[in-house]
Amino acid sequence: MAVEMERESLITEAYNAPVTAHRRVRNDLETSLPKPYMARALKAPDTSHPHGTPGHRHYNLTVLQQHCAFFDRDGNGIVYPWETFMGKKEF
Repeated sequence: MAVEMERESLITEAYNAPVTAHRRVRNDLETSLPKPYMARALKAPDTSHPHGTPGHRHYNLTVLQQHCAFFDRDGNGIVYPWETFMGKKEF
């Protein structure tokens, strides 16, 4: 049972999410990103920016909170469809 649970914790594909089979986890991340397996709370690093976006202020918000705050145009805590549209236009 313990071996089966450990094996399941290492699976990188979810049967009900086919995209996980098409977008496999890279095996060279250790060379460009320190501890790629460790979740980051305030920054979103990638292979080109191992310390997150240069100059970006996180205001002690998690990456998910930062993402939501970008689309919450009026800061009321609710993201409406038109706010998503306006945020997307900024790209």
